[in-house]
Amino acid sequence: MLYRTLPPGLAQRLIGADEDILTPMADKQLSEIKRYPCAKCGGSMHPDMGGPKPYADGQPLPKVMAKCVDCGRVVDPESGIVISTGNVGKIDDPFHLDTSE
Repeated sequence: MLYRTLPPGLAQRLIGADEDILTPMADKQLSEIKRYPCAKCGGSMHPDMGGPKPYADGQPLPKVMAKCVDCGRVVDPESGIVISTGNVGKIDDPFHLDTSE
């Protein structure tokens, strides 16, 4: 099967009159993910495309998971379900007793 791309000028003319609805939706999705810190370590959350089902029926954008950059915890931002607990070795133990004295 032969695949030919549209010339750049023609492609721009074809989509130029349509309203951009995806960019505001993607910006809102990104701001929702970055708004809250990681519940486990307090690190910042960033979008991660490693979800089990990236696309849902009727949704124009792929489903993005929130991943902590410090501990690697992955959370579904819509439901709050933890997909992956991340690396627990990167988190300070709150019950650690200093016995060096």
